[in-house]
Amino acid sequence: MKARAGLAALLTSVLMLPGCYDFEAPIDPAPTRPLDQALLGTWRCLAPDQEADETPVRFTFAAADREDVYSIVADEEGKTPDRYEAHGSEVVGHTLLNVFDPTSSNERWMFVRYSFLMPQVLRLELVDEDELADVEQTSWSLREALERRDGSEGLYDDFCVCVRVGGKEARDGTR
Repeated sequence: MKARAGLAALLTSVLMLPGCYDFEAPIDPAPTRPLDQALLGTWRCLAPDQEADETPVRFTFAAADREDVYSIVADEEGKTPDRYEAHGSEVVGHTLLNVFDPTSSNERWMFVRYSFLMPQVLRLELVDEDELADVEQTSWSLREALERRDGSEGLYDDFCVCVRVGGKEARDGTR
């Protein structure tokens, strides 16, 4: 299956890895984690394979209009920026973002686990839909499957590494 347009496509274009990241439901329908202030700001993301001739993508995380919801802008040079919303969930001690495109007519979700390798270095990892193909597409079933399969090889296979851009302006979500 081809990668979904938008954030997954940008991440997979950065990564040059095929895969599917569409889910019919979020892990949690509403935020269960507050906004992570360390995540807010602009990040320049690179593929782990630096020999690939891929354009870096800039992700800007800011607070959305609703409490504990992120606004995400994915900006790749020469393309129209994509806009997403996300909220946090915790699964087996990992923070995952439930990400969706609010302008899309088919509300599909992606799950992105993030961690900080250093204070200004961010790692983003996508949950591959193929790893949960046998799971009923409900929030409860997806959560239970992620908890049961945590640590299994391939579940969080695709990733990119990002570095924080700029100073205070980037952390405020402005340029």
